Amino acid sequence: MNNYTEFLKAFGPYFTQIKDRFQATETFSTDLLKQLEENLLAANVSPQATQMVSEKLWHLAEGDFIHSGEDAYLALHNELVSLLETPLNVLSSRPQKLFEVKILIGWPDSGVTTTAVKLAYHLKKAGKNVFLISDALIYSTKTKNLRKQIRENTIDVQNPDQAVDSIDTMCNFLQSTLFTEPMSIIIDFPTHLIGGNTRSHELSKLHDMMSKKYPEASVENIGIFDAENGQQFVPQFRRMFSYDRLKSVILTKVDTSPKVGCAFALVDDIGAPITFLGIGADIEHLVLLDPGKFVDALFLL
Repeated sequence: MNNYTEFLKAFGPYFTQIKDRFQATETFSTDLLKQLEENLLAANVSPQATQMVSEKLWHLAEGDFIHSGEDAYLALHNELVSLLETPLNVLSSRPQKLFEVKILIGWPDSGVTTTAVKLAYHLKKAGKNVFLISDALIYSTKTKNLRKQIRENTIDVQNPDQAVDSIDTMCNFLQSTLFTEPMSIIIDFPTHLIGGNTRSHELSKLHDMMSKKYPEASVENIGIFDAENGQQFVPQFRRMFSYDRLKSVILTKVDTSPKVGCAFALVDDIGAPITFLGIGADIEHLVLLDPGKFVDALFLL
């Protein structure tokens, strides 16, 4: 889906208001900058990210790079795109040579299991061999629709013979499973194991086990953040997963959240790129983030 405005309808016209004000102003001023800050905060962009963007525009104006409101709008657009840009390409078209292990972690009800299924579907469509591990798909009563979509799309799902009550259960299962060809292994990390101070240690055990069994494998943690939570929960999310070395973040429920501006807060605060956006309940409703198209859409709402 290339038309980002279609799934950003729940988001307000904050960026459009910024664009209109900037383009209607002949000269750049501190008053215009103040209006920008007010709109960014209203758009759920964090105070830290708002201040960073504001200071960047002010420095450009002092350097004689911004003269008019139109100049300021173009600079703002470029700065927002730059904030979201990342060289990471999860759906690389290059031949798959290594094992990839992607461990999805997030708070309960943030859409971890749904996102794991969507990611498996998209990687499979990209031509990768996919192996999905999720005990929630077997033992949860909330995943009936997901199980149906998995069957219809012939996604390979494997699970331990018992519900995962510890990392040891997961490690033992993976240790006994032999992968003989390049594979993208997606692990839906059980949300009931998220709490506590030992989670990072337990995740390290999972990393170590996979690295020893498949030395050529890349093992990474991917954070799942619910856009409905907004920027006010970003610091808490960072503190919760700060020791888990998140490689990237997937922003879910973008299609229903009026707080999509938190995307800028996530990247700025956590320091990991957003790679995908969850835009609906169906298996195909996951899109690779295109920063330029995303920012363009925000200014068109």
